[in-house]
Amino acid sequence: MAYTIRPAEPADVAALVPLFSAYLDALSGMGLRYAPRHEGVAELLESRVKSRRALLAVAEEDGVLLGFVCAGTRRIGGEYLAEGQGVVGYVDDIYVRPGSRGRGIASALADRAEAWMAESGVGAVELHVLLDNPGAAAFWRSRGMEPMSALCHKRLPSSNE
Repeated sequence: MAYTIRPAEPADVAALVPLFSAYLDALSGMGLRYAPRHEGVAELLESRVKSRRALLAVAEEDGVLLGFVCAGTRRIGGEYLAEGQGVVGYVDDIYVRPGSRGRGIASALADRAEAWMAESGVGAVELHVLLDNPGAAAFWRSRGMEPMSALCHKRLPSSNE
């Protein structure tokens, strides 16, 4: 059977938690400078499933979730000339199980997110790609995304040290 792309439902949260945790662990291995909080994943996913201002879509095959995409919109400050009405679409997270990659699932999930944004009247989409994730950078470039900036990070000494 072929996979399907559909909006996530509350019943999917239990199956999404280990997928999202695997995604967070993968990001940590690619240079994400924040420690993942696995204990908050279920609550985060539940809120995204219920939100009408965000999209959480899943790829499913034979009752197994193969991947997901989380997308939303972000308002751009008035000091910037923004496409549309000062709002851009934003892909927060996209992940496909390693054993399911190479089948077009990420593209289908990204297509669903972009369609949701277009239906919402958004004229542009943005996202962040970790520098140590060249596969993701190549994927997004193949979809017409162009690098716009580099997010920089510096850890400051805490007052507890």
